[in-house]
Amino acid sequence: MLEDAGPQTVAGWATSIDDMDPGINQGLVFNVTVAGALTFATTPAVNPASGTLTYETAPNANGSATVTVALRDDGGTTGGGVDTSAPVAFTITATPVNDTPDFSLGANQTVESDDGAQSLPGFASNVTNGGPDEATQVLSFATTNDANALFATQPSIDSSGTLSYAPASGANGTATVSVTLGDDLGATSAPRTFTITVVPPSDPPPTVMSIARLDANPATSSPVRFSVVFSEPVTGVDSVDLALRATGTVAGHSISSLACINATCTVTVAIGSGAGTLALDVVDNDSIRDGAAQPLGGAGAGNGNFTGPAYDVLLGPLDTTPPVVSSIVRANASPSPGPTVSFVVTFSESVTGVGTSDFQLTLTGSLATPAIAAVSGSGSVYSVSVSTGTGVGTIRLDVIDDDTIVDVAANALGGAGTGNGAFTTGEVYQIDTVNPILIFGDSFENQ
Repeated sequence: MLEDAGPQTVAGWATSIDDMDPGINQGLVFNVTVAGALTFATTPAVNPASGTLTYETAPNANGSATVTVALRDDGGTTGGGVDTSAPVAFTITATPVNDTPDFSLGANQTVESDDGAQSLPGFASNVTNGGPDEATQVLSFATTNDANALFATQPSIDSSGTLSYAPASGANGTATVSVTLGDDLGATSAPRTFTITVVPPSDPPPTVMSIARLDANPATSSPVRFSVVFSEPVTGVDSVDLALRATGTVAGHSISSLACINATCTVTVAIGSGAGTLALDVVDNDSIRDGAAQPLGGAGAGNGNFTGPAYDVLLGPLDTTPPVVSSIVRANASPSPGPTVSFVVTFSESVTGVGTSDFQLTLTGSLATPAIAAVSGSGSVYSVSVSTGTGVGTIRLDVIDDDTIVDVAANALGGAGTGNGAFTTGEVYQIDTVNPILIFGDSFENQ
């Protein structure tokens, strides 16, 4: 039989049961003794009426036992009587099997998303190999869960029973974790489960409270300082997290030093030269974190950005000259059969804010459905692509001044006010998209 086979019943194991005293109704009982390594939860016994043998081995018990059985009556031994039969011996053998290991789990877990790495010794306890004879087996836990996205480090349990995992920053939800225990001979326990619930942080992430100027507007090229104050002590602040924002002709500026103590950083800036303004901004790339490893503004780049104040810089001539359109010329041959042509638009200086809405088409003839298709370029030169549509006529590209086109000093095209930078004297394309038709006259004969 196999180990842990349960209660055993062998009907008719003993037969021809007889007290050997005809005419006398004597009481009978089987005397049973057991010897050997195999242990029993229910000691072997034989029913004297039916001869049925019953027994049950102890849990996880294996090996052999010699069972000796003798039948005894209640007639006694007076006068030389014999009340016990000769003993009969037999062997019960339980063959070992690889038992399934077992264990217990701790309670369900709840953590905040900014709590970082978790380690819980003894989370898996009451670990058993399956039986005393399997004590040398090597056991290992296997874990799976139904919400991997909740974790920066997936849950696992080591051989000592320690549960380890790390919630993902910004995560929120519940994962059901399934755990099994296996031995090195291939037996695996039934799965046991627990849950890990990840909730938003109870404390808010760090933010920038203020950026302040520490000096007066510079009258010389001496450096200026900014004070950046966070809502709590942070680490990871460096020059990559800071951006200088200049207007006008201010150039050559740079961050020369950065010193942080607790929640306050002092930034020293070399202002360079020129005239305009120079400001300091914080750029959030999630590298600035508090003591709980929460990123600035919470998880996600940009949500902790902060726009700071500016110094007025007057270390050179102030640019007050507005940009103007210098020319609009054809980039293709004219006349043109279409379907597209391009214009080159040149400004008096480098500008930004140039788009399709800054142009309009002036048409003559029968041209139908022409349109401005695209604008490309940078600095002072831009290319405008125009779909010619169909028909015959001319196309001229004009600039509409709505003050969205500005130079580096923020001077609007033509100066402040719409329309004063408009340009309507550019070159013209002759467009003819109609194919010629050959017309024959009446035939005639020579007379």
